[in-house]
Amino acid sequence: MEKLRLFLLNLAVASQVVCSAGSSPVTDVKFSEGFKNFIQESGYKGGAAGVLFGERLGFTIGYGHAYPGYSIHATTLLPLSSISKSITAVAVLKLAENGKLDLSSKVFGRHGIINSIAPHKDTVDPRLYEITVDDLLHHAGGWDAQVGSVSDPMFNEVLVKQSSIMANITKELNSSAPLNPYDIIKFMMSVPLDFNPGTKSVPSNFGYSLLGRIIEEVTSSTYEDYIHHQILTPCGMWHTKLGPRHGMEFSSKPVEDATKDANINHESITQYYAYNYPYLVDSALGWFSNVYDVMRFVQCLDGSSGYSLLNATMIDNLLAKPRAGPQHVESWQGAGFMVHYSGSVWVEADSFSSDVILLHQNLLHNKDRKTTQSSSSDNEPTAWVYLLDGKSHNVTPLKQLSKAMIDAEEKWPIDNFYVDDVVDNIVTSGKVTRITRYMLEEHRANPYLQALHHLKYDVKWLNAYTHDKKTYMTVIAEENPSSTRLSIAKTGLSEEKLIQTKLHLEDYGYNMTFLQNYKSYSHQDHYTFLAIFRIGAIKNTTHIRYGLRHYDRPYNTLLNLYEERGYHPLVQSLEYRRNDALISFIFEEDAGERKSEYKSYEDISETNLEKLVQLNAVQQKKLVYLDATDKHGKPRFSAVFKKMGLSKWLFNIALTEQDLDETITRKQREGLLPTIIVGYTDRQRKLQFTLYMEKM
Repeated sequence: MEKLRLFLLNLAVASQVVCSAGSSPVTDVKFSEGFKNFIQESGYKGGAAGVLFGERLGFTIGYGHAYPGYSIHATTLLPLSSISKSITAVAVLKLAENGKLDLSSKVFGRHGIINSIAPHKDTVDPRLYEITVDDLLHHAGGWDAQVGSVSDPMFNEVLVKQSSIMANITKELNSSAPLNPYDIIKFMMSVPLDFNPGTKSVPSNFGYSLLGRIIEEVTSSTYEDYIHHQILTPCGMWHTKLGPRHGMEFSSKPVEDATKDANINHESITQYYAYNYPYLVDSALGWFSNVYDVMRFVQCLDGSSGYSLLNATMIDNLLAKPRAGPQHVESWQGAGFMVHYSGSVWVEADSFSSDVILLHQNLLHNKDRKTTQSSSSDNEPTAWVYLLDGKSHNVTPLKQLSKAMIDAEEKWPIDNFYVDDVVDNIVTSGKVTRITRYMLEEHRANPYLQALHHLKYDVKWLNAYTHDKKTYMTVIAEENPSSTRLSIAKTGLSEEKLIQTKLHLEDYGYNMTFLQNYKSYSHQDHYTFLAIFRIGAIKNTTHIRYGLRHYDRPYNTLLNLYEERGYHPLVQSLEYRRNDALISFIFEEDAGERKSEYKSYEDISETNLEKLVQLNAVQQKKLVYLDATDKHGKPRFSAVFKKMGLSKWLFNIALTEQDLDETITRKQREGLLPTIIVGYTDRQRKLQFTLYMEKM
């Protein structure tokens, strides 16, 4: 305790020096400088931290270097260590909530979930057939890496090089490295258990690898896909991925170097596997993320984002003690989390991982979640996370040390740092605030859009474009406290999925008001769709017609026919398949509108587009829809104009990303806000943007 007291005193002194320097409000936070000193004095290479206040992320920081040339920021992806197990545990509980899995089900045996794998040898510990899914969730399956003959089987390739008496799984199976999870299961089925299942909890990476395979057996999906669809996307965790980003230095290390490092630093073993073989340790240690997404995950547990991953019954299961473990204890192993009777839950790193701490102060007593933690003081932290690179030499546990550092801060910022995470630019005119994103990678679009949804931002514009064999999105969203019930945006939809989604949402009062057909590199060059669905956007007297991928000549005939009936185009998306122009559209009919109030064009060149914008402006028509596509290496556009009271406007074409950002910032001072941003590749194969702004 004396060491902890002196450590915190050093943090406080350093913080006072910073505060006296007259720096910005964020750097005036004592915790900021204290965290940097903590990194240095604890022997870490670097780390990041985030502090949650109900529905608001009140502080983030990143400091140090993960590897030479890789500075750590709050957005940096770092290994989640055992927080990966928390994600897996919640996914399993989600299956139980949906009636697809019984937590009391046996794992092995003829009637077990994993019944297609035969043990490596005929000798099997009979207790193996007593292991339940719930035992695995609570680390109570019967394996103890500290006393077992195999230590941690997930790391056998490295550990066997440090011990001449340890079983070599690769040789025993007459297989080749790297092993896959099913190889390890086959081998471990013939290894005696270290204790009776359900009687105590000992951290087991192998047990959580089994849970990943159970998810795959039950869902007939890959573990990664299930987590993406059921956890990451609904929670808005748009950074989180299995394995690191490409190009990280550690990924080039051979096993011999990892073994040498492991003799000195145990965390090198986990890093070696997480970076090189994330699919082997996927459900135990494989996820990489940042502090923003980890806090989003926490919010999906306590419901403070407006969305809850689990109902109250499953939260009870998450917090429950092991079935046959000690019952009269202050803390115990829950499903993927440690639990304290006072209400807090937390996750720490295992012995082979870099340090992490994720702590929620009151999940146990917040189970009904009818009111969220956001009703508490704006200066009272709900939860926090530290993601660190390395193992500390501190004697004081990281859980205790992190809480003392958090409690020492007297005045946190009042900003919501989540906003910083989702914007390239944020501009305000009067009471209207809009954020923009210029190069959102398509495979991250759906969780990103959900992150905006949780922040109560309404998507006003969404456009896909392809550049350098990658598909990106431009996004414009407007702050709107009612947006969580007004609109839903989706990307990457096949034609069949688009129709299914449209029909499903119509049952809840939503209408499709925005549509684009685009070529998706994330979907193997297939043509896919994005769409926005809204409640209350279409009057009862209005009729809507939709069409997908019509050839241009039949489309123009259809357009003329419907215009004679009083319809006009809202959306006119253009895509080319070889020489054929394909158009997807939305037509609207309303008795109060006249045919002359709308004008549409397709197959427009860059030069002609600018002329058409000016021509229609003279006729009091403004640009309401724009799409771009590639035709034999040349950009072509489709546009819709509508006659309405024109205010001040701006149209620019052929902007670089920097020009685009600077223009939006500069024109904000004149009261103009962006309404349309379209990306495209010009004839010189350079990325360009088209921008339309209006005075609000």
